[in-house]
Amino acid sequence: MPEFAYAGRRRDGGQPVRGRVEALDAGAAAKRLHAEGVVVTGLSACRERVSRRRLLEFDLSAGRVGPRDLALFCHQAATLLGAGVPLLSALGLLARPERGRSGPLQRLVARVAARVSAGGNLTAALEAEPRQIPPVMARMVAAGEAGGVLVEALQRAADQFERDLTLSGKVRSALLYPAVVAAVALAVVFFMVAFVLPEFARLYGQLAVPLPVLTRLLLAASHVLRRIWYLLALAAAGLAGLAVAATRRPAWRQVLDGCTLRVPVMGELARKWALARFARTLAALLRAGVTLLAALPVAAQVMDNGVLAAAAEGAAQTVRQGGLLSQALHASGQVPPMLVRMVAVGEETGALDGMLDKAAVFYEREVDVLAGRLTALLEPAVMLVLGGLVGFVLLAALTPMYGVFSKFE
Repeated sequence: MPEFAYAGRRRDGGQPVRGRVEALDAGAAAKRLHAEGVVVTGLSACRERVSRRRLLEFDLSAGRVGPRDLALFCHQAATLLGAGVPLLSALGLLARPERGRSGPLQRLVARVAARVSAGGNLTAALEAEPRQIPPVMARMVAAGEAGGVLVEALQRAADQFERDLTLSGKVRSALLYPAVVAAVALAVVFFMVAFVLPEFARLYGQLAVPLPVLTRLLLAASHVLRRIWYLLALAAAGLAGLAVAATRRPAWRQVLDGCTLRVPVMGELARKWALARFARTLAALLRAGVTLLAALPVAAQVMDNGVLAAAAEGAAQTVRQGGLLSQALHASGQVPPMLVRMVAVGEETGALDGMLDKAAVFYEREVDVLAGRLTALLEPAVMLVLGGLVGFVLLAALTPMYGVFSKFE
């Protein structure tokens, strides 16, 4: 937080005082000093001195606040405010160190409390942290403050974060086990080719046994791996870095997301996961009092797929020009007819948030089914491929044994 040097005098006794005070800006510093009984005659921003301690504090304050932390904050803030605790006091309580509350969350709440203390509202304080506070939470809080239902808005935000965590966990768990099995099996194959197979070759050389072509090829590969393994590791790291950089470019990200949607089972899972998050987020925003025009861009951001997000943003443009959301989603060609029909019914009956909630429940169940199906398909496929690799290495290592046996015969 910025630091300001001040000079002034005490309001009660008139004695001169000097010192430093931390505040978000000069106005907040003057308000704080006035509250402490200081008549300010001079105030200037201090030049920031960078030290090891300051660098360490900066690194610590840059910690990421995740959805689980935000759900905890929203639940606790709603509970305190619902019990009649004033907002600033509630934020001060939540900024205190406590078991189960992460350090980055405490520092985030402390910054929010400082902004509210300087005269801002909670919405502005949250919007000043765009890297930590997602737009869906800021919009819900803004609607809650405007409508006098901040407690309900915070509770809905907490529920939204928890549902999103549950859905994301199901998708990740479907992919985690096959990935771990594949990584372990590949490590075993690497160890066998790089270290075990050369020992067999040394034994066969002592026995003067001719090696078949398959064994000689794997030995050559083993020799290359042992000599330039670090170059291969650097190349793999470079490719991974390029892949990450490509996903951060909107054009490349959209191409990759489009390819993902065309993969059997995986593409269907990605599409229904994105649609479930879109429907759930849009329903929560509408129920919190956010207008459809303001809610659509926010709901598009949570889809985590460039192709589908572009379709939702295009729908927002159509709605802004006076069109219906159902017609815009249908025209995009990316939204299933069932969701389009449910949105149309919601528009006709005036219960769009309720129909979106039902659509979200349906797609979340579909994600459960598809995640189980994907796991059932990946597990045997991974085991079959990696078992074949291990068997291939063992065949190359043990085939020359027949020559040893015939030599002894």
